[in-house]
This record gives sequence, C-alpha cells and structure tokens, in this order.
Amino acid sequence: MQIFKHTMKSNSTMTLDEILEDSSNIHLLNSHITGRVMLNYSGCIGGDHSCKSDDAKDSFMAPVLAHIIYHDVYGYFLIDAGVDRSFIDDKYGSQKGLLKNEYATEIIQHQHQPIADYIEENDIKLSGIFLTHLHFDHVSGILDLDDNIPIYFSSLEKSMDLKPYYYGEYFKNKENIAILDINDFTPTKYGTFYDIFGDNSLLAIHTPGHTNGHLAYLINSDIKTIIAGDVFYIKDSLKYKKAPTDYMQNITQAQITLEKIIQLYDDYKDKYEIKIIPGHDI
Repeated sequence: MQIFKHTMKSNSTMTLDEILEDSSNIHLLNSHITGRVMLNYSGCIGGDHSCKSDDAKDSFMAPVLAHIIYHDVYGYFLIDAGVDRSFIDDKYGSQKGLLKNEYATEIIQHQHQPIADYIEENDIKLSGIFLTHLHFDHVSGILDLDDNIPIYFSSLEKSMDLKPYYYGEYFKNKENIAILDINDFTPTKYGTFYDIFGDNSLLAIHTPGHTNGHLAYLINSDIKTIIAGDVFYIKDSLKYKKAPTDYMQNITQAQITLEKIIQLYDDYKDKYEIKIIPGHDI
C-alpha cells in the first residue's frame, strides 16, 4: 500500500466568490442507491420528536449512496462508494468481528445495486474515489473495485476498525491512498476549503461533527452541488435547521457545521442554483 499526501495541481488565491463564478467542466452524473439502512427519524433531526408528522414512522429505511462525477479532463470519480456486494446475501455483509452481532448495522441490498455493478454496466473507468468519511456504509463498496484506483480522504479521518471486536479491513489490499491534509485547506466563514484539482471544479470542505475528519464536496458546475455526506442524513435537517444526534462524534460541532452549510446556501441561493444532497436522502 502506498500512502501519500495529495498535492494540488496548482495553487489558487481566488476567493470563494470568484471560484463559484468560475463554473468548471465537472458534472454529477448520478447518485446511485447501493442499498438501504434503518434510521431513526428523531435522531436525524436533533432528537426533536415535535418535527415528526403524525403519520411518519419513527424508523425508516434510508438509501446508502455512491455519487458518480465526471471531469472533462481527469475522467470519472466516485464520491463515497456505498456498500459492497457481500450485503446481497448477508445483512451484515463485510462487517466482521467477535462483537459483530452486537455492533454491526443491517443493510438491505438487492442484485445490481452495488456500485461495482453500475460501474461495470456503464463501462466506466474510474480515476479515483473521494470519501466523506470512513464508516462502512460509505466505504465498503471499494472492496469490489480495482485495488489500484486512488482513494482520497481527510488527514483527520480515522479507521473504524477495532480488531478483533468489530472491523472491515476495507483498505487492506488498496494500493494508493491519498491524504487530503486539513492544514492545506483555505479558511472561509463557511469552513475550510481545498481545491482538489486546482481548477475550481471540485472543492473539499472540512465538515467536522459526524467524525472529526469528515469532508463534504462542492461540485462547481452550473448547478452548485454539495455532497454533504453525513453532515446530515435527511433533507428535513435543512428544513428544521437541526443536525442529527444519532451516530455523531460531536453533536455540538455537528450543529455548527450544519449551520455553516445552511449559511453558504442562503448567501448564494439568489445568484446560483444550489443543490445539497444529504448522506441518506435524495
């Protein structure tokens, strides 16, 4: 395995306003459902039961997503990889360990849902995979993909493997791990940003809360699309302006991060078409 620090192809001194004006040749092609996971509605919106409509269920099945983007110069990339094929036949899939039955999360997955199936069916050659964070439902899909594809994530992100109790070993055979160093990110009032390709097309945003090293990604095309990962899980977090309380490493920080994303949207919504995609809603 080769682990290296990612270096921008060119440094930019442009402000966020200037970057957003410079729409680049990058496109979100699809947000693909690789399976479904059970979530608790109140836990998705700050534990507030009052936001739930009378006919809404406390628990519901939410999509597990992988996003396919295309850059006119650098090719096809994923943002997150969803869950791997092992969940088709086993609700715990590639989750392992002595305490798997106590700590593993159940996934419902059907034939042809894994991202590898989509990649193969559409004859896509991936140039890289960008991860929001390292939880299994965003990462394990890499198990079905070529081990030589570069994989990118934050320098502050930590593996969830706790061998021998609970683990997945998702990176065991991967050859190219590229670290996005948080120290290289540029501060703004919406958080710190990193211009991945150096051409203003794809920005990584440090969005701590769910995990300390969590990243969201801003696709700077004609439609400004923020792949929020697990900054929040469902669209109602935006509606009620409440971050999740379930599965959060730092609940207070999660709310601060959500408010910054909402502020970015509010400040630019009159100038651009902006779309925000939660971690488990489309």
